Amino acid sequence: AEPVLTMHQEAGSWVVQTEQSTERFDAVVATVPSHVLPKLIELEEDYRLQLEAIPYLGAVVLLFSTEQR
Repeated sequence: AEPVLTMHQEAGSWVVQTEQSTERFDAVVATVPSHVLPKLIELEEDYRLQLEAIPYLGAVVLLFSTEQR
């Protein structure tokens, strides 16, 4: 997987650019934090302000596993 640099709509498709390639898709599902999305795509001002107003808490999860005897 490659990090996405930019996305934009063109002729009814989403154009997704990474460092290695540019791909076209019918739809895109963004699972990035709300403050990252405006850096990837141009948003309407009202929607961008709504996203920026959402408090975001980062989380780190640690999984520890041992063999039980």
